[in-house]
Amino acid sequence: GGDKVRDSGKMNALMRLLQALLACHVVPLLLEHSRNLGTKIIRKANKAFIGAITSGKTRLFAETMRVICRASELGVVQARDAWKKFSPYMKNMARHLEVMKQEDKSNKEGPRIERPFARDARSVVVEWGIVLLRVGDPQLIAPVLGTATFLPAAIKNIASDPPELVDKLLQVMLDKVLTSRELSFPMRAALFSAFNLEMLATVLRSSDPSVLARGASGVDKAAPDPKLAGALRDKVCRVLQTFTCEVLSSSTERAGAANVKLLLPLVTTLRPSDDVLQQQLLISILKKHPPLQGHYLVASPLPLMPAASHKFLTSAAVMAKTLALIPGSDADSSLLHQLHILPPHQEHTYLQQISAGLLAGGITAIPAPPTHTTILADWVAPPLLCKGSLSPGLQHASYLVRLATAQMLLLILARLDSAVGALCGVSAVLSSATAHGAGNEAAAAAGITSTMWRDAAARLKRIVRARLPDFQVLVAVRQHAATRAAPSGSGG
Repeated sequence: GGDKVRDSGKMNALMRLLQALLACHVVPLLLEHSRNLGTKIIRKANKAFIGAITSGKTRLFAETMRVICRASELGVVQARDAWKKFSPYMKNMARHLEVMKQEDKSNKEGPRIERPFARDARSVVVEWGIVLLRVGDPQLIAPVLGTATFLPAAIKNIASDPPELVDKLLQVMLDKVLTSRELSFPMRAALFSAFNLEMLATVLRSSDPSVLARGASGVDKAAPDPKLAGALRDKVCRVLQTFTCEVLSSSTERAGAANVKLLLPLVTTLRPSDDVLQQQLLISILKKHPPLQGHYLVASPLPLMPAASHKFLTSAAVMAKTLALIPGSDADSSLLHQLHILPPHQEHTYLQQISAGLLAGGITAIPAPPTHTTILADWVAPPLLCKGSLSPGLQHASYLVRLATAQMLLLILARLDSAVGALCGVSAVLSSATAHGAGNEAAAAAGITSTMWRDAAARLKRIVRARLPDFQVLVAVRQHAATRAAPSGSGG
C-alpha cells in the first residue's frame, strides 16, 4: 500500500485483513507462506505502519500493533525486523502504556473516564512485548528488556490488565528471563524496580477475583474465572520467589544494602497475616536476605497492639516466625557475617589469622562494633515490640493474647542471646590471641579491639533491656499464672 491511508476506517479494515492472513500460520502447510507475508509487510509497508503508530488515533494504533504482533510471532527473523523498524517509535507506544483518562465535558466535576480504546491499545503493546520475549533469542531479548519505556514501564499498571494478559506476561518472564542462563544479571533484573515489585505484590494481595477484575478506573468488569485468579496469584508468587530468592543474592555487603532498598517496599506491601501464600513468600525472602530482617521489623505493617482478635493472633504468629529466623544458626557463616556487621572479606582474613595462630596488625581492620549496635538492637528487639505492645499483651485478660505475646518475648530473648554470644565470641577469640602473644603492638591493638567488642555486647543488652517490659510486669504475670494454676478450694 501507500505510505499513508487517510481514511482510518479503511485502514482499520485493512489491518484486520492482514491479521487474518498472518493467522494462517496455524496451518502447517501455510506457515512458510505466512512468514514470507509477514516479512514483506514489515519491510515494505513499514512507512504506513509508522504513520499509523504516530497518528495519535488510538483505535488505528491498536489495530496496527496487532498486525505487528501477528507478524513478529512468526519467527525470530520477523521479530528482529519488527523490533528494528518500530522500536525507534517506542515513545509513541509508551504513551499508550499509561491508562489515560479524560474529563467528561458534560460533568467536569465528576470522575475522569477512561479514553475510548485506551485499554485495548495498552494491552496490544504489552502483547507485543510478550511475543518478542517468547520468540526472540538473547540478542533480541537484551535490547527489549533494556528499553526502560517498554516492558519495565508496562508493569507499573499491571494490576489494571486482564488476568489472561498478566498470566501470559508472567509466564514468559519465568521461561525466558528469570530462568535464562544466557542473559546477564542486569538484563534479568531490568524488569524489577522497587516500584514494579510493589505492583506485583499488589496483584498478589488481590485474592478476590472481583478485585483482580477491577481496573485503574475503579469500574467493575466481568469477574474472571476463580481458577484463573488462583493460578494467577500462584504465578505472581513464583515470579517474586524466583527473582528474590534465586536471581538476587545478599552475599556481599554492597549487594545486601542494595537489596534492602529494592525489597523493603515489596515485603512491607505484603499482607502475610491474611494469606498463607504471602506469608510463605515473606519468610523465604527474609531468610534469603538476612540484612533485610531488621529493616522489615522496624517498618513492619503487622498490627501488634494486643487484642483478643483474629487479626492480632495471626499477626503475632507471623511475627513469631519472623523472629525465629536467626541467621548463622544453620549455616557455616556467623550471625555477624550474615547481617554484614562483620563484612565477609574481613571475617575471612580474621579466621585465617586465628587458624594460623597468628595475630597480625591487620586484625585492627575489623570494624569496631559501636556504630552497628543500634542496627543489631533493631534486629533483636524491633521498636514495634516495645513496652507499649509487650507489657499490655502479657497482662491481657485473654490467655491466647498472653501466650502469643510471651512467645514473641521468648524469641526476642533468644535473638539477644545469639547476638550477645556472637559479639562476645569475637572478643574472646581476640583475648585468647592476645594471651598467646603476637608482638607488643599487635597484642595491644587486639586487646583494645577485644574490649570494644565486649563493650558493644554490654551496650546491646542495655538497649534491648530498655525496650522490654519492666521486671515488675514479668513478676506480676508469673504470680497471676501461679494463682490460676493453684487449686480453687480445699473441699472435695
